[in-house]
Amino acid sequence: MLLKEKNKSYYVALENSVEVFYKYRAADNQGNSYMDKFHFHDHYEIIFIKSGGIEYEIGNKIYTLGVGDIAIIPPYVMHFNRPTQPFEKYVINFRRLNFEKHFSQPICAPIIQSLSHVLYSPTTSSVIDFKDMCKILAILGNQVSDGVSSDESMTYFYLGMFLGLIPKYSSPMAPSKETRPEKKASIKIILEYINQEHTFITSLDQLSKQFFISKPHLTRIFKKETGFTIMQYVNKLKIETAINLLLNSNLSVTNIGEACGFDSSSYFSKVFKTRVGCSPENYRKKVLSSQKQG
Repeated sequence: MLLKEKNKSYYVALENSVEVFYKYRAADNQGNSYMDKFHFHDHYEIIFIKSGGIEYEIGNKIYTLGVGDIAIIPPYVMHFNRPTQPFEKYVINFRRLNFEKHFSQPICAPIIQSLSHVLYSPTTSSVIDFKDMCKILAILGNQVSDGVSSDESMTYFYLGMFLGLIPKYSSPMAPSKETRPEKKASIKIILEYINQEHTFITSLDQLSKQFFISKPHLTRIFKKETGFTIMQYVNKLKIETAINLLLNSNLSVTNIGEACGFDSSSYFSKVFKTRVGCSPENYRKKVLSSQKQG
C-alpha cells in the first residue's frame, strides 16, 4: 500500500529511507490534499503525473505538467502547485546523501546530473513507456510501509532504476512561463530571508522592522501565501535545523536549542515534541539506534 498522508513518523523515516506517496484529486475536488502554498524541503522531491494535469511554480518559473511528465524539485527550492484538472500523481522524496551510499560513483554521476533539470516529458522514441514507469513506481511504493522500507537495498535499487530511466523515457522541457505576477515577489523575498536567518528570528517585530511592513499586513500576506503564521514557519525551520544537528553533531540538546534560536531548552523541547511527536533526546536515541541496527 502506498503512503497517502505524511505524519509524525515522516521525520524518522526520511532520515534513512525513501518516501513514496500516491495522491489524487477527483473532479469534485475531493481527495488527498495538495500543497498550494509556497514551501520547500531539505530533500529531493520527484513528481510523476499519472493522469490529469498540475501547474507547478518552482523557483521563479512555472511548469505545466501533463500525463507522464516528471518534475524534479531540488532541496531548498521554493515551490507550490495548483491542479489544472483532476489528477493522479506519484511523489517520491529522498536525500542525495542516502542515495549515493547505495551506488558507486559511475552509476550515481549520470543520475545526479539528470536531476539538475526540472521538467521531463515523454517522447515518442522512448525505449521505455508510461506503463513501465508506473509499474516501477508501484513496486517502489510497495517497498515502503508506514514510512519504513521493508528492504532498504531493494528500495534504493528501484529508486535508482526509476531515476536512471528518466533520460531514456523522456526529454528535458522548458518552463511554460518565467515568472508569476509581481505581487508574489515581496513574499518570496521575505521567505528567502527567513530561510537564511531563521535561527536569529525570535519575533514578528523583527521582520516587520526589517521589511518596513506593518505586523497586521505582514501576518495577513504571509498566511495567505504559505498557509503558516510567521512564527509557525520559523519554528518549522528551526526544528529541521535541530534535527540535522541532533543526528550529525555531538552538541548537547541544550546547546542545539540555543544554536537554533530557542530562548530556553524547555521551549525547544515543547516545540520539538509538538512537531515531531517526541522529545529531542528520544528522537536522537531512536534514530541513531535504528541507524546502528541497519
